[in-house]
Amino acid sequence: MRGNADMICSRCGGKMKPGKAIAQTYGGTPDFPDGEVVTISPEGPGQLVNCLKCDKCGHSVTLNANVTGTRLRGSGGQLGSASLGD
Repeated sequence: MRGNADMICSRCGGKMKPGKAIAQTYGGTPDFPDGEVVTISPEGPGQLVNCLKCDKCGHSVTLNANVTGTRLRGSGGQLGSASLGD
């Protein structure tokens, strides 16, 4: 990956610098008993994450494609954490 000095905002062309952002957290319930398919939706408090933030317009991007703070409900109503993708 290129250093932060090389990173340019895709929206306005400003310089991207290390920063913090609040990422949405998600919750979901398995659609079928085996839990292979889960419908997720926004739920719960946000989570503070590291990001790159534009010094001109404030647009921010995270450095990975994980869904932050995903919580899955099992058949017993218990919550567990999961990560979708890498």
